[in-house]
Amino acid sequence: MAALRALPPGIVLLLGGRSKGLPLGELTRVAAERVAHAVCFGEARTELADALRTAGVSVRSHAALEQAVADALELARPGADVLFSPACSSFDAFANFRARAVAFRAALPDPDAPQVGR
Repeated sequence: MAALRALPPGIVLLLGGRSKGLPLGELTRVAAERVAHAVCFGEARTELADALRTAGVSVRSHAALEQAVADALELARPGADVLFSPACSSFDAFANFRARAVAFRAALPDPDAPQVGR
């Protein structure tokens, strides 16, 4: 939530993994004020998506992190922040948070590749 509060509104939020069973009320309230779109992934995607939609946030969800990253980048308007802040554990699909971070970085486009339409 600190990262959400630190960035300007219009954020595309990537979150998901395995639920920690924590209450989502504060997260959804802050997201409703700051997030343009949320993209949920992993085991917790339905739980997170339902909570965020109830708070009025536009949400998409995907089983895999790689699909979620691609979708988040498509949703981001020029100059918008894409925040990878999972809010969940990584153990649904990865050995640890480091492996999930490596997968996230690998899913990002190559900055040296030609960009079409961006």
